[in-house]
Amino acid sequence: MQINKINFQRIVATAATAWKELGLTEFEKHVVVVERRRRDLFPTILIRRTPWTEQDLQDIQSYLNNHPSEGYRISVHPFEDSKKWYLKGGPTPERYARSHIDLRPTRDDRPFFSNNQKPFHRIERPSVLTEGRPEFNEVKVLKAMGPIDIIDVALIVFALAVLLLIMSSRHVDVSYILRNPLEASHLFFIGAGFIFIEFLFLYVFELISHSGQVTLVLVIGVLTLSAGLSQFLFRKWHWDEFFATPKIGFVLSVSLFLFGLLGVDRIGLLREISSYGMRYFVVILVISYFGVLLGHFFPAALKRMGERGKLEMGWILNALGFVVGGVCSIVLFQALGFRISCMILSG
Repeated sequence: MQINKINFQRIVATAATAWKELGLTEFEKHVVVVERRRRDLFPTILIRRTPWTEQDLQDIQSYLNNHPSEGYRISVHPFEDSKKWYLKGGPTPERYARSHIDLRPTRDDRPFFSNNQKPFHRIERPSVLTEGRPEFNEVKVLKAMGPIDIIDVALIVFALAVLLLIMSSRHVDVSYILRNPLEASHLFFIGAGFIFIEFLFLYVFELISHSGQVTLVLVIGVLTLSAGLSQFLFRKWHWDEFFATPKIGFVLSVSLFLFGLLGVDRIGLLREISSYGMRYFVVILVISYFGVLLGHFFPAALKRMGERGKLEMGWILNALGFVVGGVCSIVLFQALGFRISCMILSG
């Protein structure tokens, strides 16, 4: 079997393309089974009772050996208990599923092993957005994520529901947009500005994290600078009063935060951050976020702060919501967008 870059990508992508590529005729009998790692970036393909020969498997292994920069951590190994062969990413499917889903392995004991390496040997996985240093190529990293499943659909529906909830408020609705298209367009320009700013900081953070020089001070500085630029956009276009409104601020910031948490858990970014010894920072950030949230809407605290304190607290709350939820959501949207385009191109 001639293995090249194109058909290997198709083999990795989905069970259906692997079935077509290999000419398997018993697909309905589960000849090809794809196990998608739900909390990590790369999939694991499990192939049973295939017409592959040992030479075919050696060809695939040779391709992996000759293309280490493709970003795949997949090796070919024989299954010792029978004549089945597996193209997989762990010692056994049972042990892999148990250690990966339940025990949440850290960076040092992930169930990967590749060429001439022992099981659970430490392998540096590519970053979420950057595959190499200093090259920036998210396409090579995201191309193995597989098809969209029910969780992706649920996230998209959730995002649309939040958008409709915001648009249905008394400040922004369909009639307001039709009457004031120029003023309403400012909201979308602000959103585009947030996407650019958060993407820029995320790119810088990824480059620095890839070099292993992440510090707590650096991350706090990036978040603070991002929040400051966000507030500059608010004041520049006179939308600070709009976002400081309790109803809008609460819905927007909490929704972005929850949606962002789902996104980072989806692609394993939280575990990537914790692998750098920053798990306490994540916990502190979550606690402080909800602390600000409770302080902003607690009546006794509002009475002591006065009107000026409420407005300032609203700015802080919304800035945190955009920084935390915006960064994570942008990563998720990038992954979803690339996967949708791959599905369209692959037919």
